[in-house]
Amino acid sequence: MGCVLAKRIMKTFHELCRGVALIALINFFLFVIIALTIGGDAVNGSIENGHYYLNGHGKLIEVNYFIFMYSKIHTYSLFVTFPLALLASFLYWITGGEMYRPKSQAVTNSPTTNIVATIKSLLWKIADLFAGVFWVILDSWRKPDYELFVRQSQQECIEKLHFATDDVPTLYNLEKPLWGYFSGTHFYIQKWSYNPLLRDGGASIRPILSGKFSSTPQGTYIRLWHRFTTFLVLFLTIWFGTVLSMLTLHFISTTIYSSQPQVDLDSALARLALIIAPIFYISTFFISILIGSFVGKVNNFDIIEFVKEVLDHHHTSSQLMGFRLLRKLQGKD
Repeated sequence: MGCVLAKRIMKTFHELCRGVALIALINFFLFVIIALTIGGDAVNGSIENGHYYLNGHGKLIEVNYFIFMYSKIHTYSLFVTFPLALLASFLYWITGGEMYRPKSQAVTNSPTTNIVATIKSLLWKIADLFAGVFWVILDSWRKPDYELFVRQSQQECIEKLHFATDDVPTLYNLEKPLWGYFSGTHFYIQKWSYNPLLRDGGASIRPILSGKFSSTPQGTYIRLWHRFTTFLVLFLTIWFGTVLSMLTLHFISTTIYSSQPQVDLDSALARLALIIAPIFYISTFFISILIGSFVGKVNNFDIIEFVKEVLDHHHTSSQLMGFRLLRKLQGKD
């Protein structure tokens, strides 16, 4: 009973946080629109000899008393709603409020003349482009942890995986639901469990299964890699790379250069930073990927079984890894 009550309280709290952030956002946009309409704001304006002036980019515009006071109150309201929105967002984040997780449109029946469908299509193409860039950086150079071939089109694969994720009855011997993201030719699947003590329910530190679709005349070739999320890999790279670089530069400045007062310390450290920082950033980047791969192999093997079960595969792991298998399926080898 206590657990149910705590969940209800936390849900209400998260709804309140979202409401505060939404009100602040609406208030800000209203302020911008109205300020552009009436010619400025009263806080930066002035009152001279009973005349009321708004200030719009340095230009004073005379208005009546009521518009002047309204503008002043609305401007001051931003000083309240903006800090409250920041606080609400921080509390929502730190208490594990659910973050928006995009899920691609597996079925697109909207006509191309529909402006909304056109915009959605463009956005997903952009998302697929970014996913492709991160796939090249994080996965393409590594041997796949698993690969399979299915006698289905790429679109059919997307539809099956799309509708299977976040759907508890279709799970393959998993205790927790799954979350799936499909941008077109790339996808990510992750175990999902809610932990109110961690940001985003702990999803940011949980390994994912990264996948790549490749269409062939016979079906679809799928490669799978284990790793941390893109956000976590970049965070670990920047954080540890920066800390290790700063500690190394501090050690050099206090030990090697401390006995050489004639050396211009700032310029010497700046030159060293150009060498040391890239070394640590690149090193922590690859180490983060390798650690994520190891953690994923330990924790995410059942997700591979889930993918195989959903797609009803006809071809499993092969000795022909990577593009060799793809070229063979395409009849190029």
